[in-house]
Amino acid sequence: MSADKPKLEWTEIKGVSHLKFVFSQHLNADDCRTVIAEWRQAFDERPGREIPLIWEASSMKGYDSEARKMWQEAMSDMKDRIEVVWLVTDSSIVRMGASVMSMFSSTSINVVKSEDEIADRLSRRG
Repeated sequence: MSADKPKLEWTEIKGVSHLKFVFSQHLNADDCRTVIAEWRQAFDERPGREIPLIWEASSMKGYDSEARKMWQEAMSDMKDRIEVVWLVTDSSIVRMGASVMSMFSSTSINVVKSEDEIADRLSRRG
């Protein structure tokens, strides 16, 4: 596991708890495996609820293909627990990978430029 391993934290936006993943520049397979285990544990700690996710990937430049495959499989396995995914990025490579994951996991992924944009969109819904 590297120092660049994604960090998981709970954050609140518009009164709703979101599980936030903060990604570094590159996601490798070993770090991916570790963070997926942490993700499953976070879901286990809040059973029976759909949870909105934030993928803060504004610093991310890329990922190993094996990491993308593992992430996609985890999304498919946990899709019934995922309310929505908010992807924070400007990277076309990261957006492209997310669109593939969305297609294969049947999970909605909304691309935004900032967490403030998430709050704005949630305000317009409610």
